Amino acid sequence: SATERSFTAEVPRHTDILPTYDKLTAVLSAHQDLGANLTVYGDALLGQTLLWRKTTSGPTTVEYGKVRTEGSNLHGGLRYTFGDWRAELSGTLSSQVLWRRALVQSPPRAGYRLGDIGLKNTQDVSSVDFNLDGRLFDLPGGPVKLAVGGGHREETFASVLPYSTAA
Repeated sequence: SATERSFTAEVPRHTDILPTYDKLTAVLSAHQDLGANLTVYGDALLGQTLLWRKTTSGPTTVEYGKVRTEGSNLHGGLRYTFGDWRAELSGTLSSQVLWRRALVQSPPRAGYRLGDIGLKNTQDVSSVDFNLDGRLFDLPGGPVKLAVGGGHREETFASVLPYSTAA
């Protein structure tokens, strides 16, 4: 039985081994030619994940360790071709948020009161890129090409413990 195994001996009976898990995801993609040389495109990925565990001790069932993550990733750009050359401007916005609730049942070390505590982590990324490439001239061994580009990226991260009782 499960209680005879050393790694499960301390687990309360009727405890979830695998947590309850729900995931919702949406993917959108678009591509449109705006003439012979100009194309606009975009992609979006949206998602949400819910995860929680339950434990039963006697007649009482307790849910703990609730986690919710939400994410959104958006990418879009313009592509322009002229002769053998191609120019592209693109950008990306991404945001990930994690909410976690936990049940503190023993004396806390970080100034939390007993009961529910929460944590919120937020990560945001934004970037913009420009690329230009094409053929300069031909040599007997083949064409000589040039590619140049540049980009800028910003990232932020924040972690908030909204249920802390520490001063």
